[in-house]
Order: sequence, then C-alpha cells, then structure tokens
Amino acid sequence: MFYLYDSNYDTSSYNEADQSLFYNPFIPFSDPKVFSYQSTVNTTIDTEEVCYSSGNYYLSSSLYGLRFTPRVDGYQSDWGNDIYFTANIYKNVGGNDTYVSSYQITASNWTSYVQYDATSSFTSSEFGAGIYVPYASNISTSDNVSLVTITNISSPFNCKKVFFPGSYTACINPTATPTMTATLTPTKTPTPSVTVTRTPTLTPTKTPTPSVTPTYTPTTTNTPTPSKPFRQLLSAQYSATSYDACFAPSSTINMFWQGSSTPQIGDYIYSQANINPSYLVNAGYYVGSGTIYTIDGTGKVTAIGTCPTQTPTPTLTQTPTNTPSPTIS
Repeated sequence: MFYLYDSNYDTSSYNEADQSLFYNPFIPFSDPKVFSYQSTVNTTIDTEEVCYSSGNYYLSSSLYGLRFTPRVDGYQSDWGNDIYFTANIYKNVGGNDTYVSSYQITASNWTSYVQYDATSSFTSSEFGAGIYVPYASNISTSDNVSLVTITNISSPFNCKKVFFPGSYTACINPTATPTMTATLTPTKTPTPSVTVTRTPTLTPTKTPTPSVTPTYTPTTTNTPTPSKPFRQLLSAQYSATSYDACFAPSSTINMFWQGSSTPQIGDYIYSQANINPSYLVNAGYYVGSGTIYTIDGTGKVTAIGTCPTQTPTPTLTQTPTNTPSPTIS
C-alpha cells in the first residue's frame, strides 16, 4: 500500500492525488510503465432498525434488531476485510434517551460476529453488504429504541478504506387502533295521554320507544421523535503545532460535535453541524478557552490538554560606564 500526492511546494500540507488508471512515472526514462492508483475511500456505517409488522417484506415476527450497512456517497458498498466497531443502544424512557447496552461487532464480506456481553454472542452467516444483528434479551418488541451510536471504529486490514459513523433510522411504530366509546343519549319519553268519553271506553295513545344515538370518540397516541443536538465551539484557534495553536494560530474555525457539552476523547469534530464525512476537520491542534484538543487525520479527538503559560522574554538593560578624563599638567 502506498499514498500518492499531487505536486506541492508548501511543505506544511499535501493533497492526495486523484484516483486514475493511467499514471505515468518519470523513471526509468527508457521504459516508463503506466500504473493505476486508488485514492482513499470514505465509508459511512448506516444503522436501520428492523422490526416486524404485518404486510411488510420481513418473513417472521421474530426478526427484531439492527441492520448495519456500509455506504459510499450514499450508495451501498462492502465491508472488505474485518472491521471492528461498538454499537451503543439507547431507548426512550420518559422522553429521554436512556443507555441500555453496547454490542461489540466484527463485520466483513464473509461473516459477522456480535459479542453482547461476557456470556452471550451471535454469529451471522450473511454475505456481502449489510449485516443483521438481533437485539439481546434486555430489549423487547415493546421498547422504543430511540438512538444507536457507533464508536471505536477500527479497520486495520482494509487498504485505503476509512469508516465513519453514519445515520440511524428507527422503526415506524405501529399506530394504535382508535378505541370507540359509545355515549348513550336518551330522548324524552312523552307522557301517555288518556281520552275519556262518555262511553266507558278508554283509548290510550302509543308510547314511543326511546332511541339511542351513539357518539364515537377516537383516541390517538403521538409517538415523540428523538433527536440528538449538535454542540459547538465557535472561533477555535487552529495550527499544525500545539505551541502555535496556543500563542500564534494560523486560523480560526468553528467546531461541531455530538455528545457532552465539551469535546471528549473519541468524539468526531466537524466544521459544520452535519455528520457528512466531507465536513470532518483537518488533523492538527485546536484551542478554545485555554483547552487544547489534538485531532488525528480521521477528525477524531485523540488527546485533551491545556495551553502552557507563556514565559516573557527578559529585557537586558545596559549600564553606562564613566571614564575619567586625563589631567594635563
């Protein structure tokens, strides 16, 4: 594996060359052989919740879990060799995303393995893209899994293929069937009238039967849609070295991340409030409120520290020397 960079006289940064099948080397001059080059491919891991409902294309009501799919520029791709990542599961409890558990997942084009805990695991025999992972026993079909995050991504055996967390799509919860409640509204019952004639014959009128008019009141339930807001740190100081980032930054940049109120180790930092990999910030040192963040080439925070106290340069003051004048006698 090798990386090819475009011509650049600025030693502070290099840009990876474009992918092509026809690169022509200068050496040897007598027999320059054309070679091809594949540039780095950014791949997102999208998560979709799988849940059974009558009439959909899933075959069994026992299918209830998650499907992880690799995508490049929105199109389905493949895993390549083994890739390792952690799926963190949250469910909605009282309107809040509450952590449940984490699954350790190994995915590849041939087979996939899931470690739920120290004693429970699952092996999938699916091939190609997209792997299905059933939920562990601590999540039931009545739970609302509101959020799944992906962390600790590692792909040491993949050449030029870099993976990032993608989007999460939850199931559409079935709409509750409206409950019809009948309300009885009786009508007035007229009092029977009796007409008395001189003859001893009574002619009563008919008493109408009360009519009942039912009123139906449907009951509906609204399901809240969970969301995870972005955090931001505006006008952070940036430079390629930690000293310059603290005391002589080359530029400023707005930092965005998802999670705690301040960036943590393992968080991915973006230049906009968007998890598209194209918005991941460059490697270097970023300073905000005296805290310095070290960010690697994948946009991930790898270390957090504080700026040192700058020692002022001492000023030297020259003391003049008096030279006595000679005496002439």
